[in-house]
Amino acid sequence: IGVQLNTVTVVIFIMNFGLVVDYSAHIAHHFMTTGGTPRERAARAINEMGSSVFNGAFSTALGMLVR
Repeated sequence: IGVQLNTVTVVIFIMNFGLVVDYSAHIAHHFMTTGGTPRERAARAINEMGSSVFNGAFSTALGMLVR
């Protein structure tokens, strides 16, 4: 795709991969530990964990912008 691999791109790739795994793990864990129908559990997981995980990802992105 024309992206050169250097230290900066590798660090950004690893951080993005970590954020995706972190987000998925938090949402999935909350989904598995709550009760109700699958639809209710999914809505509850997104409502209760989504904003916290988003804030963590957003603050990480801000930190990366400053360099």
